[in-house]
Amino acid sequence: IISQNPIIYYEPGSPSLCMTYPANIAYGLINTWPTPPGHSYSYYLSDSTQFSYVGRCYMSMGNTDNTIYSDPSAISVAPLSYQDSLTDTFLGQKLYDSGSIIETTNVEGFKDFIYDAYGELRLPWVIYTNIARVKQNIYHKDTVISSSNGSGEVNIYIGIGFSWYDINTRGPILTYAEGINTNIPVNGPTTTTPFKILV
Repeated sequence: IISQNPIIYYEPGSPSLCMTYPANIAYGLINTWPTPPGHSYSYYLSDSTQFSYVGRCYMSMGNTDNTIYSDPSAISVAPLSYQDSLTDTFLGQKLYDSGSIIETTNVEGFKDFIYDAYGELRLPWVIYTNIARVKQNIYHKDTVISSSNGSGEVNIYIGIGFSWYDINTRGPILTYAEGINTNIPVNGPTTTTPFKILV
């Protein structure tokens, strides 16, 4: 974590390369492999009701890849009582510039959070008690609105996820998600790719 303060605007690097973000948690990472060194900054907003993703800035060899959410994307929400549900929408924009390709992409979607289970989480090596499971239904759509390669390409991710939280610490124990990525190019066939992640 490079900074954690009350809400302020962080400006890592040159403002001409990296936008400013309204965040109170910022995380910085320097990538040295497999490409030449690149600086990546992720921004989050944490308050009493939710922990949200505000945006990302990546810079490497003159390339920039920035995302900023005008309506942040919730990662976790509170308070949730057993069998409660909440829907969070998000809206943002990606700006990519490689020098030869400049692209602007609209980002939009929603997440349903459902507190659907409570009890024990049994893993092969340990048993956790007092665990809350929160289910997520996820819809995420990226639409290229301008590009030197042509606009109109759409990527849609539809998925389902589960997060298990320790009631006592409120910290996450395990997260699993799966879904389908659908790519709809301007010209050419639509392709689908399944996706799974366990953290």
